[in-house]
Amino acid sequence: MKMSRQFRIAAAVLMGGIVVASSACSVDGITPTSSERSLSPTATPLASEGSDSGSGSGSDFSSSTDGTFTFTVDPRIDQVVTVGENRVVLPANSVCALGVSGYGPTLWDNGCNPQKKPFTLTVTVAGSGTENAALDFQPSMRFDPTKRVTLSIFVPTLSSGQAVDWTIFYCPTPNGKPGSRLGTNLMRADPTCVDESLTDPSLSVTEDYQNSVLTRRIKHFSAYQIERGGYVVAE
Repeated sequence: MKMSRQFRIAAAVLMGGIVVASSACSVDGITPTSSERSLSPTATPLASEGSDSGSGSGSDFSSSTDGTFTFTVDPRIDQVVTVGENRVVLPANSVCALGVSGYGPTLWDNGCNPQKKPFTLTVTVAGSGTENAALDFQPSMRFDPTKRVTLSIFVPTLSSGQAVDWTIFYCPTPNGKPGSRLGTNLMRADPTCVDESLTDPSLSVTEDYQNSVLTRRIKHFSAYQIERGGYVVAE
């Protein structure tokens, strides 16, 4: 049976409409193309107050030192945020919805709805490569307590030959902006800095001597600074 010319035109228009509608739906519901994404800074590092600027131009940040870096984070998939030898591992759906989940010590273990939209993360690094190394993360946020988010800080002097008691302190960021004390002894001496592992053993530091990094679980973002404590006496 032959189709009339008008019928063929109508059918073509209808099929075109379906294709366009399908394309629009695929754009609205973008799905990640990878189960894990390693993030590098999306811009040349900016000089942070009281520190040297980042190490050069382009997108090679393998030897980055102090500076302020920005990242675009897609919280729906596993993310690894890397600055130099420092990194944060963010499992998929671990970030609590920004602006509505609350923030503070009484909320660290509370459940939350996950952040769905990509957001900009700003990381300030100070004292890089020293025993005062510190990283500040903005905006402040907390993580789903059923997820394991980890922070690793590079410490070139880390050695299995030294029985040192290492700590990574959490320090609230004054007025949401890192100051000149970041990455200095002044920050470690600040009474607002807290060794969270004293009340939550899951936040204790582990030493990776082969890669010279200290790693601990974190339940929220603000500032973190390493502390080289006293020597541990072997029993």
